[in-house]
Amino acid sequence: MKNLLTKKKVFWVSLTFAALLLLWDYIGNVKLCTLGGRENDYHCLNTISDFELVFFPVLSLALLSIFTYFMRDEIFSTWIKFAKWWVPLSMIAIFFAPEDIPGSFSVPVKGPLAFFTTFVLFICSIFLILFSVWELHRTHHGRTPFGWLTKSIAFVIFLLLTTVLAFILVAWMQ
Repeated sequence: MKNLLTKKKVFWVSLTFAALLLLWDYIGNVKLCTLGGRENDYHCLNTISDFELVFFPVLSLALLSIFTYFMRDEIFSTWIKFAKWWVPLSMIAIFFAPEDIPGSFSVPVKGPLAFFTTFVLFICSIFLILFSVWELHRTHHGRTPFGWLTKSIAFVIFLLLTTVLAFILVAWMQ
């Protein structure tokens, strides 16, 4: 069977979904729910914000697909083996998570779960990619790439900072 998860397909599909999600966030849930002249439609707002949270891991997937698009196929295939299971499972977990924990204090669950699963996807993927690069370099050259690894760690720190800034920007926009 032909491999359906190629670099190019994952790259374009994840970027398309991320762009749609950011456009959705820019338009705003209130504007989407009041298009038909309805006022204060809580059910519409709740449903749309739930689906927005379900697709939140796609933002991290898009960033990581940009990162792996320019790497060797062995590294991409190692990463996609993890991501193809993590992203759907985290989306299902976010979808079925309760909005909040009932009690005297309403502790939100769905939003923090979306941020947590996205953060875990990003961190695990970065370590998996670095380990794959390390192993690939070690098997081809017989030694460890300390100079290259230092540059990779600096690049990973840069990606982490830009991701944190993107999350802060998305949270600030709401």
